[in-house]
Formats: sequence, C-alpha cells, structure tokens
Amino acid sequence: MVAAIRQQVTVKADGVIEVRSPDLRAGDRAEVIVLVEQPLKRPATADPQSWDRLLRHMGAVDSGDPHAADNERIDTDLAREYGNGNGDEGTRR
Repeated sequence: MVAAIRQQVTVKADGVIEVRSPDLRAGDRAEVIVLVEQPLKRPATADPQSWDRLLRHMGAVDSGDPHAADNERIDTDLAREYGNGNGDEGTRR
C-alpha cells in the first residue's frame, strides 16, 4: 500500500529539503517528488500599480461554503449540470 505524506517545506542552503514524520520508519523506501512553487511574476506589459491591486484581491472571495474549493465536488456538480460527456445536456434545476 502507498501512503502519502504532504508537507510544505522551505529549501535550506545547498538545496537541502528535510521531511520528518512519525509515519516514516528507518529502512522504509520512499519516492520523493519535489514541486517547487514559483513566485507569480508580473507580465512585462502590465502596469505595476494595476498588477499590485489585482494581487491584493486574489483569494479574497469568501463564498461562505467551507467546501467551495473541493475539486471532487466541483467535478460532480459540473457532470450533473452538463451531462456525462456524451453530448447529453444536463438537467437544470
């Protein structure tokens, strides 16, 4: 069985990354995939003040639904709304 451990880490000097977990035992074999978050860069053509105003609003919406960003639920809602991908139109309520 494959178990996943997801952690946010900060890369240390010389590119060192450290993962600690009570779920890891000495001698366990693990495959590590590193996804590096790149900072969002302003397009060369964007006005710096407009770009800064846009960034202040990113993630600022609160729908009141704690599950609003649940991708599985979003996919289910879309499938229900638009059918199962075979050309059927979904039923609108």
